[in-house]
Amino acid sequence: MGGKDPSRQPQLGGLRITPVGWVRMAKCSKCGHLGAIPVDRLIRKHGPTMLVEFALAAVRCGSCQGYGATATMLKLCEPGCGKQRG
Repeated sequence: MGGKDPSRQPQLGGLRITPVGWVRMAKCSKCGHLGAIPVDRLIRKHGPTMLVEFALAAVRCGSCQGYGATATMLKLCEPGCGKQRG
């Protein structure tokens, strides 16, 4: 994630805005478990200018209790796709 120029790497403040129809997820680096990124909690702890990569290194997995995750985005179901519960 990110490049060599720290001013161009994603910061936590940028995670506050998620495009409509998408959800931000953290994927455990150890077991691959997916969970919602606790954006507000991470911002309160580290501040909005903390790099996402460093903040997610301290995230603990709810499944294997390991530390470290990567950020990913998943597309939600489109309206009328048949998977929605009514």
